[in-house]
Amino acid sequence: MFTTYALRTTDVPGARRFYAEALGLDLPLGGAVPEPLAAWPLHERAIARGAPPHWLGRIAVDDVAATVDRLQAHGAELLGPVVTAQDGVDVALLRDPLGALFGLRRRDDVGSWPMARHQLHTSAVARARAFYAEAFGWTGAGGGVSEAGPGVHVHWLFFFPVPDVDAALAAIAAHGGNALPPVTLPDGTRLAAAEDPQGAAFGVAGA
Repeated sequence: MFTTYALRTTDVPGARRFYAEALGLDLPLGGAVPEPLAAWPLHERAIARGAPPHWLGRIAVDDVAATVDRLQAHGAELLGPVVTAQDGVDVALLRDPLGALFGLRRRDDVGSWPMARHQLHTSAVARARAFYAEAFGWTGAGGGVSEAGPGVHVHWLFFFPVPDVDAALAAIAAHGGNALPPVTLPDGTRLAAAEDPQGAAFGVAGA
């Protein structure tokens, strides 16, 4: 399952301020000290390709290069080489066969950030489920899976836990973000998808 999360954005100071004020999250700057949650500048090459600001979930594995080979055999695309990040850990960026980005990170002692939910929006639900089951042994693709609606790009959406969804949505709006109305799951959990002021999609989950 995803263990660490990187916000890749065009305005790191502004994004860090938004998440601190709206959700009470401290987003360290990505860099030499490994962190399970961090903010990074979106690379110029990604911007040139039209990539919007986004949250990237990374999956911890024992051997990044070997896992990349296995994932490519299942139809994933490696975006750039396997690299050693500034914190000394091997990382890789991939796209699943339907187009959703995800990362790999060599397993270490950085721990994991307790995200409330992972939701894959994809263009072919059955094919996406099959890929993640074959690649990682996940059932349910490691979270919820839904058909991406009109105008929704294929992506992983990560939901931050909050004690009060309505209060979180009010704070998101007050600090320049926007959100859709919440939906309620059968277990009573309320979910709402949102965007930060730079356009990175995220969600909140709670009561």
